[in-house]
Amino acid sequence: MNAWIEDASGRTPLTLGPGGRVERLPTAAQLRAKARLVVDVPASTRFGMSLSIEPRLRPAAEMPAPELAAAVAQAARGARRAAGLMRFAMPKLEAVTFQGAREGEVVFADGRTAPLPVKGGEAVFRPADHPGAQQLRFRAAPRRMQIEGA
Repeated sequence: MNAWIEDASGRTPLTLGPGGRVERLPTAAQLRAKARLVVDVPASTRFGMSLSIEPRLRPAAEMPAPELAAAVAQAARGARRAAGLMRFAMPKLEAVTFQGAREGEVVFADGRTAPLPVKGGEAVFRPADHPGAQQLRFRAAPRRMQIEGA
């Protein structure tokens, strides 16, 4: 399967990761120019698409809590702005879910730790519940992270 972003300047090939996940997203300029995502598959092929909001940090066994908190805040602002008048119908983005991490802990500046809550079998970091958090620790790096409503 081949995929690319198509805009007035031509085609930019896309790298597809595991499960067909698009690894390179359109740039802000391409979005403003209303670029299209084009996938070359046989007409009989059935597939679907979903959108997720993810932090730009790479999943790791230890991650900086302030950077994840900033990612949640930035995603929430951007989503509200993009939703415009429909923002009332949109869930409030306020947490990061760690797919593949069944448990984790928050580390504070004074060395105290607290377990991360688990929702649907996945650890969840809600920055508002852990003010002053400095680090998040997991037994193993999560597979993916997703910013979503708590």
